[in-house]
Amino acid sequence: MTKKILIPGQRYQTEIITQTRKGTDISNVQEHDLTPFYLNIVKEIDRKYAQTNVTFVNNPSPIYNCHGFTFASRRTMIWDSKEISKILSEDDYKIVENENDVQVGDIIIYFGEKGDVEHSGLVIDKKKNFPLILSKWGTGREVVHLFNNCPYDSANVRYYRISK
Repeated sequence: MTKKILIPGQRYQTEIITQTRKGTDISNVQEHDLTPFYLNIVKEIDRKYAQTNVTFVNNPSPIYNCHGFTFASRRTMIWDSKEISKILSEDDYKIVENENDVQVGDIIIYFGEKGDVEHSGLVIDKKKNFPLILSKWGTGREVVHLFNNCPYDSANVRYYRISK
């Protein structure tokens, strides 16, 4: 683990060695403080989704984000969309072409208008052909939700499965 120097007034962050199956480094960061800014976002999301059909699983954690949950076992944050593309390619993920073929264990990726990866999660069930997802909302909580009931745009999602 590489530790960065703690400077008064700055956030304490670290980076860990994270690699694809092929051994390519993945850029990442671990935050160690849940700042007031992040706490306010968590409170707002909690308030907004409290009356919807979601289940908040745990307390907020600044250590990992959705991509760190999906691809790095809850150990770190992966922010760059290019890093997710690298993981998908080098870890042998394949697109699930037909949404009806989505299975428990597949991952879901939410893409923004410009094609950037905005969010990811894990398919944990299917309710009447609607995938039920476990994902982490930013530095907030892990949440069980239907694929289309979250703060991320569900208009452009793709499902992936490890092929090897």
